[in-house]
Amino acid sequence: MMKRTILLCSTTLVASIPAMFAAPESDGYYGKTKVAPKAEVVARPFNLGQVKLLPSKFEDAMKVNQKYLLELDADRMLWPYHERAGLPIKGKRYGGWARKDVVGQISGHYISALSLMYASSGDKQFKDRVDYMVSEIAKAQEKHGDGYTGPVRTEVWEKIYSGDLKAHKWGVGGGYVPWYVLHKTFAGLIDAYFHTDNKQALEVVIKLADWAKKGTDNLDEAQFQDMLRAEHGGMSESLAHLYAITGNKDYLTFAQRFDHKEILEPLENKEDKLAGYHVNTQFPKILSAARLYELTGEGGYGTAVNFLWDRVIDTRIMAPGGVDIQEHFYKAGEESQHLHWNSSETCSVYNMLKLTRSAFSWNPSAKKMDYYERALYNQILGSQDPDSGGMTYFYNLKPGHFKIYSTPFDAMWCCVGTGIENHSKYADSIYSHSDDSLWVNLFIPSELDWKEKNLSVRMETEFPADNTISLTFDAKKPEGLHLKIRVPYWAKEGAKVAINGKIEDVEATPESYLTISRKWKTGDKVLVRFPMSLHLRPARDKKDLVTVMYGPLVLAGELGSKDMPKDISSNQKAHSRDESPEVPVLQIDVDKDPGSWLEQVPGDTLRFKTVGVGKPNDVTMIPLSDLHHQRYTVYWETKAP
Repeated sequence: MMKRTILLCSTTLVASIPAMFAAPESDGYYGKTKVAPKAEVVARPFNLGQVKLLPSKFEDAMKVNQKYLLELDADRMLWPYHERAGLPIKGKRYGGWARKDVVGQISGHYISALSLMYASSGDKQFKDRVDYMVSEIAKAQEKHGDGYTGPVRTEVWEKIYSGDLKAHKWGVGGGYVPWYVLHKTFAGLIDAYFHTDNKQALEVVIKLADWAKKGTDNLDEAQFQDMLRAEHGGMSESLAHLYAITGNKDYLTFAQRFDHKEILEPLENKEDKLAGYHVNTQFPKILSAARLYELTGEGGYGTAVNFLWDRVIDTRIMAPGGVDIQEHFYKAGEESQHLHWNSSETCSVYNMLKLTRSAFSWNPSAKKMDYYERALYNQILGSQDPDSGGMTYFYNLKPGHFKIYSTPFDAMWCCVGTGIENHSKYADSIYSHSDDSLWVNLFIPSELDWKEKNLSVRMETEFPADNTISLTFDAKKPEGLHLKIRVPYWAKEGAKVAINGKIEDVEATPESYLTISRKWKTGDKVLVRFPMSLHLRPARDKKDLVTVMYGPLVLAGELGSKDMPKDISSNQKAHSRDESPEVPVLQIDVDKDPGSWLEQVPGDTLRFKTVGVGKPNDVTMIPLSDLHHQRYTVYWETKAP
């Protein structure tokens, strides 16, 4: 194996450490995979259980989500499995999407969220629920007798497997997105195995995969590709996980049958044909390509992932991190014409974060984690109602509109499913590692337990209310490491670094990782300060339409609750007809420092007020993630003074 050396800040050498190449027991999938990656994974994420959140808004959001998860009833989540198998139903179905259309999709998400929350918190209540749900699904599988579990009606699968497809965008075999719904069961069971060590979940999902493979063996290639026109979730990704877990190449072959050529081939050829496609139908296909790239090393998969990521980030991203209008890709370069109540589906951001995590692991860059930070702080954190634990579906960008939240038991949108996962895994991607390097990607108060090195790192900060990050080391013996700390794009003056109270001269340019290489010992403390400032982000296609930002934070104008609907939840279409009030225009020079007309409100570092430039009135602005239950504006029309 190749060797690499680590340098101290002086020229002293640290003992040689093997070059990192992902081993199966440390590839980010919790020591439960037999197949080692064939593509190089440079920066691996830590398991959720190795990173504990410390007090912050992220920990607050996780606690709100814990309460909501425990308010939900496992038996009500299980009803479609019981009903399809002819077993006694123990709980009535939930409302909204769980009552019609995509029946059962929320159930799989719930198992995933419980599993993630157990890994993040260690609270056995969540594992107990996982174990119960898996055991009940196993009973349904036994009753079916052929490996099937539910929750989709069996007659749908009979039509699909016989070739009676009648495939269209939202359905196949007479069912509404049946593969999409079934994928949530696959993903929930696999998460239960990965995160809670539930071995019965693995047994059930293997039988389910065998059932699905046997049925689709009847379809020829043309039929299979026709079937893939219907949204089918991340079926390929789940089957790739099963291949990695079991080493059974049948699952790899089956996973690759789900390669949708209509989407993947243009991306592999670096052709942007995304406009008009449903975003969240395509993203799981690309997440599948990411996992298949890691497991096979086939370059086409990696090209497709990286090209899509670039085209989304460079030509389509909205200020808070969303990527779509009414769930669909718009033309590259557009932005200003897509500020509607149904902009920026939260599910799409959930998947973009997962995709960014993979792309970063192959080729770590500050640009990737700058996006991760933008989307996490502005959209994901702000997508939760802190009072009820409800979730946003769209992240409304219509000037003067408001956030619409799910009700606890009568919505069950896709974004509720991904939402309960989002707020269970905030510890994900704060840190990454190789054998000889530690990346500090996000500035979220937390404690890392790097068991393999008998090393812990405690990150303390009030960021973004304060611009200083403190990292304190605890090591059983001195450990040689490259410490890599992200210097964000918004840190225009770079960063100032002190180690054990001594100012260090380090290269710290914006949109890069500064590196400190030395032997770390107990008590070592690194202080990093990022000068934060106000800046404007103009829309790509309209320079005088701007978003105001402070560091990574999108600021939203507080417009009050006048004429607000009494019930800001669930009924999205009704709220779409809302007539927004007049929104102030900012009379400013967009080329000048916004600090000249925007002042911090005394006593609140994250609240700002315009000074004489708001027409007809000045406004206060706060982080979008903190704004709830009132009208707001993110994008501001401007006029020259």
